[in-house]
Amino acid sequence: MKLWDFSIRNPVATTMIMAALVVLGVVSFFRMPVDLFPDISFPIMAITTVYPGAGPDQTQSQITELLEEEMSSISGVDSITSESGEGYSLVIIQFTMDSNADKAAQNVREKLDQLRNRLPADAMDPILQRFDPSSTPIMIYAVTDVSGQYLPVELGNLVKNEIQPQIQRVPGVAVAEVKGAEEREIQVDMDMLALQGKYVAPQQVTGAIQSYNYDIPGGPVPAGDKNVLVRTPSKINTVEDLDQVVVSQRGAPIRIADVAVVHDSFKEKESYSRVNGGSALVINVYKQSGSNTVKVADGVIVTVKDVEATHPELQFVKVADSSTFVRESVADAVSDTVWGAILATLVVLFFFRNLRNTLITMIGLPVILIGTIWGLDMFGISLNMISLLALALVVGLVIDDAIVVRENIFRWINMGYSPREAASKATAEVSLAVLATSATIIAVFLPIAFSSGIVGKFMRDFGMTVVIAIIISTFEALTLAPMISAYFFAKKKIKAGPKPLDGEINGAEEAEPVIDESKGEEKKGEGWMYRTYGRLLNWMLDHKKLSVAAATALVALSLLSFPFINQTLLADIDEGEFTATLTMPPGTRLEVTDEHARQVEDVLIEHPDTESVFTTVGRQGAPEEATFAVQVSSDAQDGTRAVMDELRAQLADVPGMTFQLSGGAFDFVGVSGVAGQDIVIEVKSQTGDLEALAQGTEQTVQQLAAIPGLTDVRSNLQEGKPEMRIDVDEDRAAQFGLNPAYVGSTIRTLLTGDIASTYRGEGPEAEIRVWLQESDRDNLEDVLNYKLLTPTGQLVPLRNVATLTTDIGATSIHRIDRMATATIGANFTGRSVADVEVDLENMLATIQLPAGVTAELGGQAAMEGEAFANLYLSLLLAITFVYMVLASQFKSFTQPIIIMMALPLSVIGAILALLLTRNPMDMTAMIGFIMLMGLATKNSILLVDFANKEHEKGVPADKAMRLAGPVRLRPILMTAISLILGMVPVALGLGAGGDFRAPMAIAVIGGMSTSTVLTLFIVPLAYVIWVNFQDRWKERRAAKKAAKEAAETMPEQEAAPA
Repeated sequence: MKLWDFSIRNPVATTMIMAALVVLGVVSFFRMPVDLFPDISFPIMAITTVYPGAGPDQTQSQITELLEEEMSSISGVDSITSESGEGYSLVIIQFTMDSNADKAAQNVREKLDQLRNRLPADAMDPILQRFDPSSTPIMIYAVTDVSGQYLPVELGNLVKNEIQPQIQRVPGVAVAEVKGAEEREIQVDMDMLALQGKYVAPQQVTGAIQSYNYDIPGGPVPAGDKNVLVRTPSKINTVEDLDQVVVSQRGAPIRIADVAVVHDSFKEKESYSRVNGGSALVINVYKQSGSNTVKVADGVIVTVKDVEATHPELQFVKVADSSTFVRESVADAVSDTVWGAILATLVVLFFFRNLRNTLITMIGLPVILIGTIWGLDMFGISLNMISLLALALVVGLVIDDAIVVRENIFRWINMGYSPREAASKATAEVSLAVLATSATIIAVFLPIAFSSGIVGKFMRDFGMTVVIAIIISTFEALTLAPMISAYFFAKKKIKAGPKPLDGEINGAEEAEPVIDESKGEEKKGEGWMYRTYGRLLNWMLDHKKLSVAAATALVALSLLSFPFINQTLLADIDEGEFTATLTMPPGTRLEVTDEHARQVEDVLIEHPDTESVFTTVGRQGAPEEATFAVQVSSDAQDGTRAVMDELRAQLADVPGMTFQLSGGAFDFVGVSGVAGQDIVIEVKSQTGDLEALAQGTEQTVQQLAAIPGLTDVRSNLQEGKPEMRIDVDEDRAAQFGLNPAYVGSTIRTLLTGDIASTYRGEGPEAEIRVWLQESDRDNLEDVLNYKLLTPTGQLVPLRNVATLTTDIGATSIHRIDRMATATIGANFTGRSVADVEVDLENMLATIQLPAGVTAELGGQAAMEGEAFANLYLSLLLAITFVYMVLASQFKSFTQPIIIMMALPLSVIGAILALLLTRNPMDMTAMIGFIMLMGLATKNSILLVDFANKEHEKGVPADKAMRLAGPVRLRPILMTAISLILGMVPVALGLGAGGDFRAPMAIAVIGGMSTSTVLTLFIVPLAYVIWVNFQDRWKERRAAKKAAKEAAETMPEQEAAPA
């Protein structure tokens, strides 16, 4: 029994199946994760190693190069990027996008374990972090004490000990990170004269603290019937105990109190944090991977409100909340889907002119959409911008099959059949066409779902959403559609001709439209459409040569028009925030940077469209940098980029200011120093010549500044930072029994300090730092007067074995794949990224750089080549699979080519639509082009399938297509217009994330418009020409065969006796 016949005979079972889909979909909707982008993991690892007191050259030679060498031997490594700065090394390993992120992390971790003993003893353990688009905070809160009753350290303790744990208990929260709090530190400030007078070396102070601050377990000891644990407790239980630690014995014990002063203090600040100009503690909230961003944020908001009620003296300012954009984006995508469904319904109503039949036709749409949500949940796909975009775009697509089935049932009812008979016969008639169109759509989107590279990572959800929706819609069209039609379609009387009894259409002349106007179907309100189309189709079929020439010209035009459209990876996603960066000259003190940052901060806060400004002054190794995260009001009329451009103009006189939009799918963590800017160029020295690199970078910067529309041009190859170098004379040191390592460690202890141990006495844990008191370490000339204690007990002035020189040291050293690299960033203003990239490519092709220096596009533009290569491969696979599916279903090698004539015709409209709307060919638009490869064939399938059936009855190809055109005109127009109008809300690009969704819909609307109109003429033309050729060839073969047989029988007849 056929599927549709089973549904018609078992309406209750069919209804329950559809109800089950709805119930499962509703349950899934309320439990599915909701996020901005798919929950994916990128095989990108970052290794951070802190090396206190070391300069960029030291971290480069002693840590970074070692890590680069070892990590490059791991299988699957695509590139290694590094930055060596003051006191730190950062190495980022990027594996090929198809690598398994978990396995890659394990391989890196194993290499690190092998390398730990080869790193400098003073360097801290390397920290391995995996890059994850969801690893950025979903919320940022600033906490201030409005009452003034807390000291900074008390506020920090309150937030860390009471508030932080409450937030971390919210379901879905991975960690709540507190920044900006005062950190306790026990400082042992040594007196240089006292050290020398007591003949005490700094290393002795450090060693003494380590030997006293112990807590050694002795293990269990039997005592009667029980075991008693034995331990040797630490002698340092209070800060005052440190004063009594014995450092040396020279007749009488020399204690720390004799050579130093112990302070219970705080670590020196490396950065300042402020919100809207006021100092604040910052709480960064991270969610667990795969959790619902919106639900997690809602839980945090409730918790924060509870804390505010408990502590009215505290003020919580929500600096950032990514759930707001996610919430708005999801709501707008759902709104687009609803409006698309409404517009598609109006199309069906226009053609059916019957509200009851329209509602019956559209009743399956909510079943399909809700059922698709259940399918997404089963495949582990979240509700995100990608999956919801697919859902919004398929609104008009998923009802196509139902429209074709119900329109054909409607036609059979008009021929005189009962609704139940018509439902069975009409569904059987178009079942092949329905299955063929669905199979072609699936064939198009499966390659997208399983494509490789960055496209595959992000667009898997899109392809799977469409495939799931199409499968469910096909099932609905072959079950629910005929069942509902059989029982709820109104029976209509035939206008003329005897009622057919055998299922043929011979007697229903009025119910079968024909091209001949004298025999055409004259339905009220539709006759003009048939007559107009009939005249045009008749003319084309009567003037085949001219029509073929025009069709060839159109196909050529579609192919030639492609180069006229610019490409870019992704359009801007306006999340309502941007980042401004202030970079002072290298070596600027943190306090000086803070003074200038406050002036910039005032300008940013005063702008009427600014909602909040989160300022961070300084970072590890870079006290000369300040960043400003600016939240733009939702009431800003011209968007975030316009606000950013206005502020750029106001701050044009401030040197070192740059701006960049925040957010986006490909805003990767990097070490370039220009991450997040619109344009990134990498200048590399293949020979390692830093002077040539600096010259080439300067040339490139000058060329970039001359390109219209580029601003904020800056390079991470900054001028050197002034430094004082203490060079040890090895020969002189050896004469006194000293070695450079001992001298160097002494100098580091005196100036930056040694972490001798960890204090675990009263109050919170704290590091114990041993160094010179501030008055002694402020002047390096005074430090040179410090007398080193030799192994023989002599005191030798430091200046006797070392000299002080002034030099310019590197601010930081950047390398890509072990080549010295400078990265240049720039933003565009007044021009699109695609237009600017054309000028950039021309500039890079003609610029004359020093020997061994190259310049190429990096950042998002570098991903573009790989991304579009994968997309073009997906496009080629889509065309190939469509051909295979059609060849299998039509049992022909040639008819699929006729059907696929519509493909180049869709390209014309898609390109024209993008050009008219000034949209570039980005990743979403390219997906629209691939989508067209399946959509454009739907109309052709309807025409060819009907014509084949007529041709099999003995109707000539020309007449069969003249008959097929009008019969299939209404379903073709209904499906095409419903699809186009269903995508109009998405194409308008309104609401959050609208700019991201619009290009795909615009491309599909343009392509479907031209392919629908042209398919109605060019496909019939190609069909008639080819099938007539086949018929004539078959006739000639039959004639030759008949002649041959006749020739063979003639001699036999002549030889036969009379």
